[in-house]
Amino acid sequence: MAGFNQAPCQGESIMAVVRRFIAGARCPTCGAEDAIALNIEGEHEWICCIQCDFREDKPKSPPATAAAGDGAVQIIQLDG
Repeated sequence: MAGFNQAPCQGESIMAVVRRFIAGARCPTCGAEDAIALNIEGEHEWICCIQCDFREDKPKSPPATAAAGDGAVQIIQLDG
């Protein structure tokens, strides 16, 4: 569900969706800053831009390259 003053991203239904904006994030399609939101609906997570039609699903699991608990920072590339 979008915030009080925000429309849903294109193709997004108005159901129990938690939306968290990613501060400082820039849309790879339109270049808008602070327009990328992480959306969570049950087990499904995706990011979208509220200014254009950019949408990308979050991977189901992180890459298996780093061992859990080793203190390493992981960067997960979201492919679109």
